[in-house]
Amino acid sequence: MLGVAAGLSLVVAIGAGCSSSGSSTASKGSDTTAAASGSGSASGSGGSASGCTDATNGEVKVVTKNFDFNPTCITVTGNRLKVTYDNQEAGVKHNIDFKDLKSSSGAAKTDLKAGPDTETVTLVDLKPGTYTYVCDIHANMKGTLTVKAS
Repeated sequence: MLGVAAGLSLVVAIGAGCSSSGSSTASKGSDTTAAASGSGSASGSGGSASGCTDATNGEVKVVTKNFDFNPTCITVTGNRLKVTYDNQEAGVKHNIDFKDLKSSSGAAKTDLKAGPDTETVTLVDLKPGTYTYVCDIHANMKGTLTVKAS
């Protein structure tokens, strides 16, 4: 019985750590321009029930709901990708961080904000390879971006 109470306390504590007391209004979004810094790294989950999502006209939307990215696997042909990131979890902080993709001002990621919130990040000068995207504070949230030469 004591073990069950301790387990419930841990779940409550973890849930509280993921919430925010700040505003939950959506931002108009920010645009971060990023360039690839190498050939990329192959890691992350990748794949979903419907397979990879192909970026249409160099654009893709990634949604967070129930502590999961949708899609978890993206493919793009070319050297540019505009990602619209939609955190649909009210009061829960998330972001999307494209590992190994950089810009002159820092990493290619959105701000860590409580939902609902929508932001954009534009990746440029992409090189063929497989890259990982993650939520910086939820290790189980990850996906892959595969860049194909045009």
